Amino acid sequence: MADIKDVGVDLASGEDVIFFAYGGAMDEAQISGRCGETPEKIAVARLADYALAFNGCDERWDGGDETILRSSGAEVWGVVWKIPAKAFDRLDAWQGVRLDGTGAYFHSPVTVTTTDGEVIFALAYRKTDLGVKNPPSAPNLVRIVQAARAHGLPESYVAELEAQPSVAQEGPVPRAARADRFLSSAPDLGHFCAC
Repeated sequence: MADIKDVGVDLASGEDVIFFAYGGAMDEAQISGRCGETPEKIAVARLADYALAFNGCDERWDGGDETILRSSGAEVWGVVWKIPAKAFDRLDAWQGVRLDGTGAYFHSPVTVTTTDGEVIFALAYRKTDLGVKNPPSAPNLVRIVQAARAHGLPESYVAELEAQPSVAQEGPVPRAARADRFLSSAPDLGHFCAC
């Protein structure tokens, strides 16, 4: 039987947050920039009974925003990061998470399994309002595939990512969104909440 690592999630405690990243959040440069530091990589892991989906509009990458949707028998592979609470606040702000549930994304507790069979309780981001199904832009999909390869995700899953439909972007990407400009100019957000 697999060991279960109960990391718990108490955002008010100031303790580290265990975060399951899929899609663009697997990109170490992106997550490090948004957290203000490089988080600790704990493992590569699989989230069972969810599928990766692209919906709505990502103004930075000119295509659909990634999210995860419940889907029996499907799986999403990603990276488990250990992120200090202050850095996780910054990541929430970048992602448009609001603690009152009105943001672009919300915290979703998930149970993932590492390649060694260890079970980890973590947080993941899910879109609040899906909007219409919309493929990612080609450059964003390339970035996601590169991150998946860099972390050694299973080749069969990487092939699934590569097979995702994509669309051409309308201009240079990534673009700076309003939140990007604000957050990148803020020297220290302290305990920032995008409420």
